[in-house]
Parts: sequence; C-alpha cells; structure tokens
Amino acid sequence: MLDEVFPFTRPTRKDEATAIRGGCARAARTDPAAQARTRRSAPLGETNETNLREYMDFLLKWGVLKQRVEAADLMTNERIGEINRFDADAFAKTARDYKAR
Repeated sequence: MLDEVFPFTRPTRKDEATAIRGGCARAARTDPAAQARTRRSAPLGETNETNLREYMDFLLKWGVLKQRVEAADLMTNERIGEINRFDADAFAKTARDYKAR
C-alpha cells in the first residue's frame, strides 16, 4: 500500500523482493494492533523528549544545525491519548483486505 500511495518512498537500490522483505520487517515492528494488544509502556506515536534532545545535540555537533534548538519547542505529546483511541483490529482488517488498484 505504501508503495502504491507514496511511490517516492520505495527503495531505489534494492530489488523488489528485498524491498518487500524490509518493508514487512518494519511493519511488524510498528504494528499498531500488536502494540495495542501488548499495551506497550510508551503509547504509539509518543515522542521521548530526552531522545529528541540527544538527537538535536547530535545535529548541532555535526553542523547540521547552526544553533541550539530546544527539543521541547519541537514536540508535544498532548494529543497522544486521543491519537491512540482507534480500533486496532479494524485497522488490521483494513490492511489485510486492501486490494491494489
């Protein structure tokens, strides 16, 4: 589905079988239905401020950023509870039933 809707996200230096395997592996790690069932400690989509701060420090160190940017100014988890109120089983069913155009 991702390749069909957003073809520019498709890997350009991999054969189709390798690209599909990689996509399936990523999807398995980010499966919303599985995460909902296991009730992970961090809600789906939540941003960890410490991790983001460390990433911003990395970008500053290597000159990608020219000045310090505070992580708290770039993120919020205010709507994560609302975002996570979805029917994970219905989401999975929609994906399973998807038919390419």
